[in-house]
Amino acid sequence: MEIEITICQAVGFARRYGWTVAMNGEDLSCPIAQVAFGYEPELPYYTEGNLVCGMYTETLEAGAVTEQNIPKFTKEESGYYVAFPLDRAPLDPDVVVVYGNSAQVMRLTAGMLYKRGGSIPSTFSSRADCADIAIKPLKTGEPQVILPCYGDRLFAQTQATRWRSVSCFPMRKNWCTVWKVRIKAASDTRFPHS
Repeated sequence: MEIEITICQAVGFARRYGWTVAMNGEDLSCPIAQVAFGYEPELPYYTEGNLVCGMYTETLEAGAVTEQNIPKFTKEESGYYVAFPLDRAPLDPDVVVVYGNSAQVMRLTAGMLYKRGGSIPSTFSSRADCADIAIKPLKTGEPQVILPCYGDRLFAQTQATRWRSVSCFPMRKNWCTVWKVRIKAASDTRFPHS
């Protein structure tokens, strides 16, 4: 594309326009994602919490804790980030992301838990959801339910009224099959409209 964009914009292009977007550190404009995806090292300015303090946290100390909690790839783990719609998949995805309202994500969660039971632990930080979408499921091997972050809302224009929650899951555990089997049963459940 010969322009720099954010990872959340790449996901938005795939979701909204059906585009396939491949990018690495040279194509990425977001300094937070540069560090999270292993394209750039964690500099003291970053680890001390300076990028977080003031907007997301009250103090540098709290900012440092927030930065430390972002899932990260090492330089050796980094590579290309490729976003595409599943119906036009040019390759087998490592992670699948499903945007939906709270009822849709609840049904998807029920489907993922149908055989194993339990719950899906998730974390929310209001920033760097690209790391929660891609890195966390790959590192843990577990699905994740997240909320779109400020960048996702601002740069990718994910709307609060339409997209409220995101479910992402690693493909190696075949979560899609579980979801497809269970979603039919869940579709018989009716919810009152607001």
